[in-house]
Amino acid sequence: MTETSAARRSFWRAPNYAAWFTADTASAAGGSLRALAVSLAGYAVSGSTAAAGWLGTAALIAQQVASVFGGTCVDRHERRTLIVINAAVGVCTWGGVWRRCSRRACSPTRCCS
Repeated sequence: MTETSAARRSFWRAPNYAAWFTADTASAAGGSLRALAVSLAGYAVSGSTAAAGWLGTAALIAQQVASVFGGTCVDRHERRTLIVINAAVGVCTWGGVWRRCSRRACSPTRCCS
């Protein structure tokens, strides 16, 4: 393949590019929504925009610190196993939140109070 034909080759023709692009875009959107939700929850609890901003900042700093250790863990262990463990922990965590809220029969705004 010549250099000009290689340069014209579209990324979309690569076998896994579309899947990676979709997953990466969804991950970025989810991270942005999570950051917004943390700030909104802080504002709902405190009523202060400054407290909501500091909470969002603290959450992002904690995420950056944890990502260093998470990256090391992912590099040392099999990723498929870690994905399954992550999914199972997420299901258990959100299942526990749902169970707690459903037992109290409370509204979403008073669920965790």
